Amino acid sequence: MQWGEMAIRQAIIDQVRLLSLASEQLAYEKYVPHPKVVSELFCGFCDDLFHPKSAERVCQFTECELKGLAHFMVFCRKQKAQTQFQ
Repeated sequence: MQWGEMAIRQAIIDQVRLLSLASEQLAYEKYVPHPKVVSELFCGFCDDLFHPKSAERVCQFTECELKGLAHFMVFCRKQKAQTQFQ
């Protein structure tokens, strides 16, 4: 699927927001029949949305935003590894 430039940026921002707010995660959980919603959200960010080597995605963010996303990516990968076997 080909993403529009703003759609990429907005999808990544929306995913980070969803991961950062427990209330949003609870609301999401009501609509997604998946037993490991938080794990799914981390995977969505790491595997589907943010690709730090993708010029198409990287160009959508400032240098400061990319640093924050890189730190968040490390955190997500750790969380993904921890929740994968629970």
